[in-house]
Amino acid sequence: MIKIDDTGSWRADVAKEIRRLEKLLYDMNSLYSAGGYPSHGELSVAAVLVNPELDVQQVACLRAMRIGGPDGGVSVVKTSKIEVISESGWVRTKNTLYRMERHQ
Repeated sequence: MIKIDDTGSWRADVAKEIRRLEKLLYDMNSLYSAGGYPSHGELSVAAVLVNPELDVQQVACLRAMRIGGPDGGVSVVKTSKIEVISESGWVRTKNTLYRMERHQ
């Protein structure tokens, strides 16, 4: 992991970061080859993130307006840790699946 301190300086254990990225690549390839895409039913009831932007907490996340989902409400949210972002317009976080839309 690359760490950035309060002054903007960064430190990295390069070998550890390479192993982490190799594992992530392996996991992503496994996900796609194993049909890890959400089902139509799962995707159709997923909340929508409007204008998602990458944001940083302790881990990479998305910040967006959330519409729908189990409570049917509208709110601004920061997602939990991102597990998968698809170019097909969906994102899976640690515990939630979202559809993504871009509005101008």
